[in-house]
Amino acid sequence: MRKEDLYSESHIPTLKFDTRSEFKDAFGDIEYIIQRRLYYGIKAILDGVVEDKDYIILAYLNEEKFCFGSPREVWPDNLESSLVYFEEVENYEMCAKVVQLLERLEDELGE
Repeated sequence: MRKEDLYSESHIPTLKFDTRSEFKDAFGDIEYIIQRRLYYGIKAILDGVVEDKDYIILAYLNEEKFCFGSPREVWPDNLESSLVYFEEVENYEMCAKVVQLLERLEDELGE
């Protein structure tokens, strides 16, 4: 199965771990999915598909009551990190999308 097929905007992955190193391993295994969730989550909010949201849940930690996410104030930094990630994995289509979204977000924030 391709990584793209694993991604679903409605599916939030759960990272299972007992130690910090297990968390890093679990995150590394699904980093592609997390980076795409970040992009599509921000885009959905900016497009008005999701109303009154300023936090994106990227993954649940061990169970659904704890989550790993991204608040609005760090979205520009997170998108910069996503751009670096997509450059490293040579997904230039996602790079272009991230650049466009980053520019749009910066325009909306007045930066």
